[in-house]
Amino acid sequence: YAAPVLAGISPTSGPAAGNIPLTLTGTNFGTASSVAVGGRDCPVTSQGHTALQCTLPPGLGANAPVVVSAAGQASNSLPFAYPNPILTGLSPA
Repeated sequence: YAAPVLAGISPTSGPAAGNIPLTLTGTNFGTASSVAVGGRDCPVTSQGHTALQCTLPPGLGANAPVVVSAAGQASNSLPFAYPNPILTGLSPA
């Protein structure tokens, strides 16, 4: 099998809490791929050879790499943007 190739992600950013669907497009996804976002498992909910959906895991950071793995081979990575944390207060002061 040829290695999977990741061509696109929608959406390209999302909440730090995760739990939204991600749609990935590309080629050579096979029928039993896995997806990682920032090194965390993104559980696959539907899959075809050129598109799949997974549920975004929680995370932080502007450049979390998204990678599809199929038949023991990993795809190229594309970045996903979680919001950076914003400190709004400190307790105790």
